[in-house]
Amino acid sequence: MTQKKLLIELKKSGFPTTYNAFKSKVNPPYVVFIRPSSQNVSSDKRVHGSFQNYNVELYTSKKDLEAEKKVGDILSLIDPDFETTEVFIDSEKILQVTYSITVFQKVGS
Repeated sequence: MTQKKLLIELKKSGFPTTYNAFKSKVNPPYVVFIRPSSQNVSSDKRVHGSFQNYNVELYTSKKDLEAEKKVGDILSLIDPDFETTEVFIDSEKILQVTYSITVFQKVGS
């Protein structure tokens, strides 16, 4: 799965969604995702693809189980083995739920 395809899937949540950061202020709920790391898969000196590790961050003004379910359902279809963490960012008065997910991207896709 490419980063572009992941963006398309995450937008199905109905929330504003972007990679890295919005250019202007957006009101919650919204989704931001980043790729902090990846690992190549290779053999015989040839790369076949890579495991792309993404953090998908859902921001809400308060605990929102419905919003969390929407994002979780989308990610479950991509890779059901994701992990979540949750933190309240006091300085922003916002709740951040982070979904850590790994997708495989074939070379040439």
